[in-house]
Amino acid sequence: MKSPGATILLAISALAATGCGSSANDNGTVSPAQTSSSAAGAPAATPGVESVGLSEWKITPSATTLKAGKVTFHVTNSGKTTHEMVILRTDKPASALGKGTRVSEAGHVGEVGDLKAGASGSTSVTLAPGHYVVICNLPGHYASGMHADLTVR
Repeated sequence: MKSPGATILLAISALAATGCGSSANDNGTVSPAQTSSSAAGAPAATPGVESVGLSEWKITPSATTLKAGKVTFHVTNSGKTTHEMVILRTDKPASALGKGTRVSEAGHVGEVGDLKAGASGSTSVTLAPGHYVVICNLPGHYASGMHADLTVR
C-alpha cells in the first residue's frame, strides 16, 4: 500500500507527463508550451489573408503593408448601416481620390459589396507590387472618412 505522499507525488508526475503547459520535442525532452502572439481569442494570422473592419466612418485593414500575390480579404461590417469595401490600384493617397458623394473606381481590382450591419464577406485578388486603397464608395461614405492606403511589396 502506498503512502498518501507517494500518491500525490505520482499524481503530480502524471500531470507533468501529460503535457499540462508543456510539449514534448522529437527527442523526448519537455519544453514550455508555445503560445500565439495574436490577441486573446483571435486566430493567428494566416499568410495571404487579411481582415478588414467596416464601421461608421472607418475602414480598418489588419495590415497596411501586404506581400504581393494572392490575397484573400475577409471583411466584417460591425457598423449600423450597409457598407462595402472596394480595392483600387492608384498612385493617389486614399484621402485624395476626389470629392462628391462617390469617387471614381478607376483601377478597380476587387470588392465586397453591400454588407448589411453585422454581415461578413470575402474576396480573393492577386495584387502586384504597388500602391492600393480600400474604400467604401456608397454615397457619402468615402467623404466621411472610409478609406485606407495599402502598400504591396
